[in-house]
Amino acid sequence: MKRVSWDMTRRCNYQCPHCWYASTWEIERGKVLEADPEQWIAHWSDWYGRYGGMNIIVSGGEPFMQEGFVRILEGITPMHRVDIITNGAGIPDDFIARVNLTNVSLSISFYPYLVDDAKVMARVRECISKGIRISVSYIGYPHPKQWDFDRIRRYRQQFKEMGCTDFTITSYWGNFEGHAYPDAYTDEDRRFMMDYSDDAPRLTLSAKMESSRGRLCWAGGTCAVINPRGEILRCGASEVVIGRVFDPQFRLGAEPEACLVDYCKCGEYDTALSVA
Repeated sequence: MKRVSWDMTRRCNYQCPHCWYASTWEIERGKVLEADPEQWIAHWSDWYGRYGGMNIIVSGGEPFMQEGFVRILEGITPMHRVDIITNGAGIPDDFIARVNLTNVSLSISFYPYLVDDAKVMARVRECISKGIRISVSYIGYPHPKQWDFDRIRRYRQQFKEMGCTDFTITSYWGNFEGHAYPDAYTDEDRRFMMDYSDDAPRLTLSAKMESSRGRLCWAGGTCAVINPRGEILRCGASEVVIGRVFDPQFRLGAEPEACLVDYCKCGEYDTALSVA
């Protein structure tokens, strides 16, 4: 099954200091392709005809802040599997009522240094009770309320006991108190990340434990990225543009190609590993 990471919006209900776009939100909001829900449904229907059912990973910003998002889900979940990367704070009630939940999962980005952890956990528990598959992504942001090993162990156990499928630690790329990450992670930090994340292969690349440059990768073939401008990228790390949405002539690549970056910090890591 082919996988597409759809970075659909720059609207968000949080202003996280660890975000890629923390200092450029206003600029980024002006770079979004405006298309109505029916256009997107038609686009994904066209790709269903080309490639069959796909795994679409929707991110932002916060996807549930995008106008018409539930309508898009209503239209595409009969064809494709959709994983929504969300902070969990803005999930509307009509999402559960209108969408084919058997083809939907949520990846909760959990930031206890910013939000009421009990409220987020309550929402997660509610969604699981409705049959929604949920995983948790925990960013290794070095704020003392976020990057605390005992707290993380406790959160991991709590989410697992609720029925969450995975608890994944992701590396932070950015500056904190004069230190540049992920380079500033200590050996102890890295060992902890590997021991307590359910996706350790990702960390070998995104935390700079291994280089991805030159490794054969199916990015642009079995997976790709759509950015908010409507550009189709080979992957989020290289930002090589290979096409545009709504182009009826576009086709994904048929062969793996060498990785162009030193470290794969996005979601295409597994394709780099699979053909190394």
